Amino acid sequence: MNRSVEGKISVIIPMYNTEEYVAKCIDSVLSQTYTNFEIIVIDDGSTDECANIVKQYASNDNRIYLYSQKNSGPSVARNYGLDVAGGEYIYFLDSDDYIDVGTFEKCMIEFRNNRELDMIMFDAQTIFEERFLSKEEVNKNYLEDMNDFYNRSDVDTNSIVTPYEWFRACFAISKLRCNSYLYMFKREQVTTNSIRFRANINYYEDLIFLYELSRQISKIKYIPAPFYYRRFTGSSLMTSNNYNKILESILLCIDTIRTTEMHKYQGILVKRIFLKYLNTLALGSWMKCNDQERIESSLQDILDIKFRSIQGYVNKRIEIENQYLSQINILESAIKGDINEHSYIWNR
Repeated sequence: MNRSVEGKISVIIPMYNTEEYVAKCIDSVLSQTYTNFEIIVIDDGSTDECANIVKQYASNDNRIYLYSQKNSGPSVARNYGLDVAGGEYIYFLDSDDYIDVGTFEKCMIEFRNNRELDMIMFDAQTIFEERFLSKEEVNKNYLEDMNDFYNRSDVDTNSIVTPYEWFRACFAISKLRCNSYLYMFKREQVTTNSIRFRANINYYEDLIFLYELSRQISKIKYIPAPFYYRRFTGSSLMTSNNYNKILESILLCIDTIRTTEMHKYQGILVKRIFLKYLNTLALGSWMKCNDQERIESSLQDILDIKFRSIQGYVNKRIEIENQYLSQINILESAIKGDINEHSYIWNR
């Protein structure tokens, strides 16, 4: 199916049992001040009425397309959407969330004014479903204030930056957010390089997607505005407490990135930042999971920990992070062009 139109945004919405929220999600797209878009909804084997709700919308607006698949998870659904998308730009939206009315227009202004841009980044704000869980409960689970979780306005970057410059700036203030709904990008980057979500990774799958996409793009611009409304409910995937499964996915992500070959200076540094971030996530999940002893040896192996125990690593983590950033500074000053990854000693 060829629906490719210059300037068109393909909005890909994976959907599973969100009959209560999907109408607001679609309405937020239909209300955009920029109207050159298509809405691609992938029903991931829903058992409620959400597919019928979307069918009704599609019958009244020819920009809306509904596809169905057996229940396979959001990664497979997003890949399906990428396969059928025809727009020049891609944006992912979760079916239980919604976006600000001016999101697309503000992004497209930036793309049109800066032709070298490959990606636009922006922020989100949290909407709490207090009938399921309170703000206090969410904050307790995440050990930080969720009201500020997606706010990166204090990131120190220039207007247009490389992927490495952006990720490093976010990492430096502990706000490396890789959620797929926080950016819009050119579709040619994923079609030309066959980039897809990993179906075998259930948590942080969008981190791997962004990592692989960042290897192909050159320029990013960040808009410090919360365009996305992230709804937290009792069924939200990342609010679950299954830290064993979360840790398994994190270890898969680490293994995926570690086996990626990098030859360019920027790419090597991006790789190291993502690995460092995942190491921190892995340690946090390990401390919360209910089978620490079984997982500890494999975690020590994949993180290449030089201490007698993971707890020793945890106790030294702040010192290690500072050493890591210091090494990054040295590399930035000393290296021009290509480098050999094994020519430098890194703390992992």
